[in-house]
Amino acid sequence: MRAVIGALASRLRPERGAVAVFVALGMVVLLGFAAVAIDTSAARRDQQVLRNAADAAALAVAMECAKAVAADMAANPTATPATDCPVTAATAKATADRLGSDNAGSSSTVKPPLLQGQTVTVTVEADASRPIPIGPGKVRMTSKAAWTTTIGYTASYPLAISYCRYLQLPEETPYHLASEPNGLELLPDRQEISPADWTGSDTCDGPTGSLTFPVGSVMTLVDDSAACGSSSAKDRNVTGQAFEPVTFAARTCVASSQFGDVTSWPHGGYEIVVPVYDEVHGNRYHVSDYLGFHVMGVDPDGGLWGFSTGPVDPALGTPMPSVRLTT
Repeated sequence: MRAVIGALASRLRPERGAVAVFVALGMVVLLGFAAVAIDTSAARRDQQVLRNAADAAALAVAMECAKAVAADMAANPTATPATDCPVTAATAKATADRLGSDNAGSSSTVKPPLLQGQTVTVTVEADASRPIPIGPGKVRMTSKAAWTTTIGYTASYPLAISYCRYLQLPEETPYHLASEPNGLELLPDRQEISPADWTGSDTCDGPTGSLTFPVGSVMTLVDDSAACGSSSAKDRNVTGQAFEPVTFAARTCVASSQFGDVTSWPHGGYEIVVPVYDEVHGNRYHVSDYLGFHVMGVDPDGGLWGFSTGPVDPALGTPMPSVRLTT
């Protein structure tokens, strides 16, 4: 037995230290993976920093474009809004450089922003901050932001109507009898905006083609701290709910005082602005235009009656700039 054990021991002696070799080789592989992980983590941090800088710069330049157009629209409300950014390249670069430095550090480089139509493109570049340099030594991120400026209105009554209903309310004006040109003004035929006079679906040819709406009007959410006011803008969405019949007392916005002193107009009443929607996506209603409506009274179900005064004058609205990231 001793002879057998001795023979086995003699065979094992030459293989002493083999484990150490495998451990050393394994450590090399593990260190390689650790280096890649550290480098990847640093690269992602660099990318996030530059992404924040590029996003901020693109949004800032886009907002400058939108505000410049808003100023032009305020000065010339009947003019066609510009679809190209009026901001100069030098002004855009100064803004992008400042935002890039604030968010990515002074060592970053911001390429001159590209102003193309209603889109702004900003690219920010910086040296990689990786402790173990693997891959390119530069990090570059690009962001795009779109801008727009539209006319917005604050409605004194949180109501929106469909485009089909809009077509059913032709513009009207008070008139005099031909036999009494200097007599009292007479009101046009009564028009209504309420759930009682239009409860089913309707189809019409809208701005984007044939449209079918299941309801004739919707109640929109009122602005914060406002009793009845509701702001919106063309080519944007408002959130609303179907206009359901309500009792007179349940709708505070139809209180008679809401429509002013009847002696303040020769024919009494109060003018309101009503958004007109042409698309519905769930509880989102796309505003395509605005209708002026002269309210002469209210219905028990919360509706209004009076007469349409036609499309709202752009001079009465407020230019509203808007920006969003696209990439």
